[in-house]
Amino acid sequence: MTDIIEAKKAVRREARRRMKTETTVAAAQSVFATVETLEEFSSARSVMLYSTLPGELDTSATIIRWLTLGKRVFLPRVNGKDIEVVEVSARDGRLLGMRVTEPYGICEPEGDAVDRSVLDLVIVPALAYDRSCKRLGRGGGFYDRLLSGLEATTIGVCIDGNLYDELPVEPHDMAVDYVVTPTTIIRNPKA
Repeated sequence: MTDIIEAKKAVRREARRRMKTETTVAAAQSVFATVETLEEFSSARSVMLYSTLPGELDTSATIIRWLTLGKRVFLPRVNGKDIEVVEVSARDGRLLGMRVTEPYGICEPEGDAVDRSVLDLVIVPALAYDRSCKRLGRGGGFYDRLLSGLEATTIGVCIDGNLYDELPVEPHDMAVDYVVTPTTIIRNPKA
């Protein structure tokens, strides 16, 4: 078990380094444009994105775009050790009811949380993914808990450099249905 934990730490360091050197604005535009071509996106009424942290593909323009496409858009809000799902809205190209919260410094939505069963599609951030659609997050397990038992389609997004052949994982680490990078779409064979 200690070997897996140390291997995860090493991959996280490398993934963070790669995000600092790759052009992530163009990568984000490419990734989210590709997501929009998937049937699962077209048929989804309710989609969840994430508020961008350093080392993640920027979702700010995508959130606004998907709202203008008529999607119901939800963002996560941390509550203790879990993620709550909160619907967001925008006016004049700006999200309404957002605030930066501690201890993570995440811009989170205000408002009432809804049951995650309302979601049709979830875009899942991670530092890295592998070709089996396994993910390596930041280590808090927030998304593993959210994804456990979730019926929505899940799509992981990352830069090409953070797509590995295989990642070190533990039994509680949740895989996603798809991984999308600027040049690749991978479908989880178990999905």
